[in-house]
Amino acid sequence: MQLMILDDRRTLGDLLRNRMNELGIRQKDLMDERLTTTTISNIITGKKNVSKKTISYLCQKLDWELEQIPQYLENLEQIKIDQSKQIRLQLKAIETDVGSKQALEKIKEIISSDDPYILATIEYLKGKCYARKGKWERARDHYFYSIRFYDAHPEIRNSNLKSASFNELARVYYNQNQYEEALKCARKGKECFIQNGERKYFQFHLQISEAIYLDNLGLPVEALKVLEKMWKYQSEIETETLLNMYSLQSILYNKLKLYDEAVKNIEVAIEIARLGKHYDHIFELWTTLGVSYKNLGNIHFAKICFDTASQLQDKVRSKHLLLAYNYTESGKMYLSERDTKRASEVLTNAVKLSKKANDGTRQLEAQTALGECYLLQDRFLEAVQQFHEAYGLANKLSFLEQECNLTLKLALCYEGRDIVKYNRYYALFYQRSVQLLSGGEPIMLQVSKSFPQPEREIQPEPPEG
Repeated sequence: MQLMILDDRRTLGDLLRNRMNELGIRQKDLMDERLTTTTISNIITGKKNVSKKTISYLCQKLDWELEQIPQYLENLEQIKIDQSKQIRLQLKAIETDVGSKQALEKIKEIISSDDPYILATIEYLKGKCYARKGKWERARDHYFYSIRFYDAHPEIRNSNLKSASFNELARVYYNQNQYEEALKCARKGKECFIQNGERKYFQFHLQISEAIYLDNLGLPVEALKVLEKMWKYQSEIETETLLNMYSLQSILYNKLKLYDEAVKNIEVAIEIARLGKHYDHIFELWTTLGVSYKNLGNIHFAKICFDTASQLQDKVRSKHLLLAYNYTESGKMYLSERDTKRASEVLTNAVKLSKKANDGTRQLEAQTALGECYLLQDRFLEAVQQFHEAYGLANKLSFLEQECNLTLKLALCYEGRDIVKYNRYYALFYQRSVQLLSGGEPIMLQVSKSFPQPEREIQPEPPEG
């Protein structure tokens, strides 16, 4: 055994380094006529050009006997196991409160380890810390590092850290309005998920996220299919994700004009959210209920719902995002009643809040509605400005259907006012329409002086791990 440990100089070096740390001894404290700093360094770094006698001499200076190295090694292995357990517990504690200001500093203070599970978890948590700060590039880098550690070490396969990292990567892309990339990551996370592994909740996080991204890409039927597969596991899903499912299903029902089904769905969800004091969900559900009643033609009920949601604004966390949703929908309601003064007030706030929330989808809808409101007030230049900004955003987000509608609105704005711009926007409308039709997704474009706009509703946030 002694010969074997002498052959494994790296393990021996680790053992002696650990002994020095235990005794609080530095290399210069061990120097004498037989031991130079170079020799000591060669021993603890595992170099093989040091004799057995010299190693034995160093052991004696550390109050060890070379013959007892196997026993010391066994003790060291136990120390490493204990340290690994301690670090894992520390990481779990950090993950519990990863949103705190001290989380990143606590991660940096963790002692070095060669445990691949720990290394992958550290990168994953660093990614979450930077994502909370809105530092998307740095967050992405750390998630990819975590995935690389996972792929290089099959022994940590059951940790599901790869699926967790893909889930968080998807959230990063989602927050940057890159929905196609978000969808790709969510699907990759689903593919590599280990059913009997750790972090079992991620299989549901990834599925609800996939449905959210599909909806953002204008594929509500596909999103609904994903949700339908999830309901049979309802008893296994935690409340937060379950409420996301109810919220998204209600939104999809509204988009598919199944308003009565949406109302029934929301009424169940509101009770669950109310009992658990999930105020963000309560706010969102009451707003969505208002949309359902508005679409059913019951404006009185819709106003009650929108007002009920707005009274909860001091209790919600995602204030900018949720208020933008409420203001956009209530603004559109006032617009349908031709109450343009109230509509312009509310929609102006919706645009500001959606920009603060960096919610491209909501901003696009709010600006389109505000443009329609200005047009009804004969505020031509302000209407054109809103439609033009909305068109640029739709182009950036690759929302081809919205591009079609906005180029048509801009063409109609210039009709009878500026023949050159009218022809330019009408030609652009024609190009976008052909592009959309050639993509195999034909749409019916409504042309009228009231500028109807397809409804888009807020989606629940993809769940964080």
